[in-house]
Amino acid sequence: MSYQATNVSAYVGKKALVKNISLSTKPGVFSVILGPNGAGKSTMLKLLAGDLKPSSGTISLDQKPLGGIGYRERAKRRAILPQSSHVTFNFTAYDIVLMGRLPHDEPPSVSRPILKEIIKLTRTEYLMEQQFSTLSGGEKQRVQFARVLAQIWPTDDNRGHKYLLLDEPTSALDPLYQLEILKIARWLANEKGFGVLAILHDLNQAMSYADQVYLLKEGELNRSGPPNDVLDKETIRTVWGINTEILRRSADHSPVIVATL
Repeated sequence: MSYQATNVSAYVGKKALVKNISLSTKPGVFSVILGPNGAGKSTMLKLLAGDLKPSSGTISLDQKPLGGIGYRERAKRRAILPQSSHVTFNFTAYDIVLMGRLPHDEPPSVSRPILKEIIKLTRTEYLMEQQFSTLSGGEKQRVQFARVLAQIWPTDDNRGHKYLLLDEPTSALDPLYQLEILKIARWLANEKGFGVLAILHDLNQAMSYADQVYLLKEGELNRSGPPNDVLDKETIRTVWGINTEILRRSADHSPVIVATL
């Protein structure tokens, strides 16, 4: 079982946005897409989400073509956190999180304890009564993260594999909340069996949290595998054009990537 893109390409006219890329995330696995700006990372996420149709290749969810799964059922099984979300109406933060439960068509007696658990998990309790439009960019991102968790949170009536797609989830956050979201995503993979696929720019975050990385360059898959194998000095220099050293923490000997002149 997996959420998978197989030999996927997407063109605008004759220009290839992505070309012949295969990647996936599986239940219990935290996968990360890396690459410089313009490499095709967000395009791949749009293809996986179903927002963009591939010119060739297939997108499947647990071995079924994504297009053959109804929108409501799709929404119960996978959720997408975009880079930014625009809300024009005067909703509270709680209203936004509650929207995540809409596909489930359930009574408040079912949704309330789920929302309470997620709001506590994301430490957003103090934001819930505020108008969403008044929040900072980072606060909005954290509330939207709670919303997508609410969308696919497993219940007795809604089990099965869950997939979480995150498009640069840490971009608007200060360092504390960057780590918090990544820790939650890692916990969801380990403890809840979620398949997580995230676009990240921080190589050390990928090194610390990912099981699998997919490295894109100029719309093609450059390398894939465990981060320790993929993120070596020569690959980083070739893809990003920077020189680095790979150091080891004294406590656990885990790798740290440091840019050099």
